[in-house]
Amino acid sequence: MIHLSSDTGDLFEQSYHFAQKQVRKLVEKHAGFYPLYTQNGKWTHEGPDWTHWCDGFLPGMMWIFYKHSPPDTPEANYWLEHAVRYTTPLEPRKHDHDVHDHGFLFLSSYYRWWRLTGDPAHRDVLIEAGKTLAQRFKEKGQYLRSFVADNSLFIDIMMNIGIVFFAARETGDRRLRDIWENAEPMAFNRRRTVEDLWGYCRTCYYAETCLAGCTWTAHALMGRAGNNPMCHHRALDFDARGLRERLVKVKDAEGRSFDHGEFEIIVEAAVGEAAMADG
Repeated sequence: MIHLSSDTGDLFEQSYHFAQKQVRKLVEKHAGFYPLYTQNGKWTHEGPDWTHWCDGFLPGMMWIFYKHSPPDTPEANYWLEHAVRYTTPLEPRKHDHDVHDHGFLFLSSYYRWWRLTGDPAHRDVLIEAGKTLAQRFKEKGQYLRSFVADNSLFIDIMMNIGIVFFAARETGDRRLRDIWENAEPMAFNRRRTVEDLWGYCRTCYYAETCLAGCTWTAHALMGRAGNNPMCHHRALDFDARGLRERLVKVKDAEGRSFDHGEFEIIVEAAVGEAAMADG
């Protein structure tokens, strides 16, 4: 079982057991059903199915439950049986060219299965899924296109690209590795160092670990990455000093695709007028 200390650990344990209870209830009430989203609080409804991009998450939870169950117990056997039952039907989607969600589908399911068993057949499924996603790579723009069109980008594609790297690592395919390592739009975030940080994030205690958090958030607000005001630690630090940060828009978005306005961070007393700008 997972063990964490402190009140946070207790809360985690409660959440973990609640998740087990909810998943068990779902699969026993709606056997074979892969939930996508709720409508009026219900998983089953007549709403559109989109691309079934969530189908790996349910078996992914089951593999976690199995891994952390006491070995050779009815509980462990229950989760293993269901994890296999819900993972196996996903295999044909390793060749699904209509989606960009192969990481969501297979890293949550087949990857966990492979890590537990070492079965080469599971590894092969992952490799094929990575190769399929890699076919979305556009040389001219150095990006992975979405399922919509050649000129369409979704931020969640970056959350799937790990399966391309897995396929590259396992096969030694240099072309696949280049997509991960050398395509600038996908590599710039991994190449960041503390020297690229600025403002509060540059001197933060967690600078080396966090590297200013979410690139997209900082870039959309500040015009460049490296200083992210949407940070819980940061807010607590300012609050302890009787201060707070406030975002003030200084430039409107121009109306182009993927553009954004620009904001300035104002550091001020928790109650009172602006004190100074963080630039």
